[in-house]
Amino acid sequence: EVTMTIAGETKTLREGDVVVVNRGIEHSLISEHGVTFLEALAPVPLDHIPDKQRDLVLGPAGGANHVDR
Repeated sequence: EVTMTIAGETKTLREGDVVVVNRGIEHSLISEHGVTFLEALAPVPLDHIPDKQRDLVLGPAGGANHVDR
């Protein structure tokens, strides 16, 4: 279980739950026993890529869909 607060609204999430948080919306996650979750960002914010020379795969769009924050 993980407790997630989005824009002041708090809910308990369990295995199989899905949440969409739009860009710029304040959110937090708290888990008493730890949790594994998948985060998918679209478009990918460039500040989430620590080593752009090694970790950034631009693809045919040449990185046009990535965003600066």
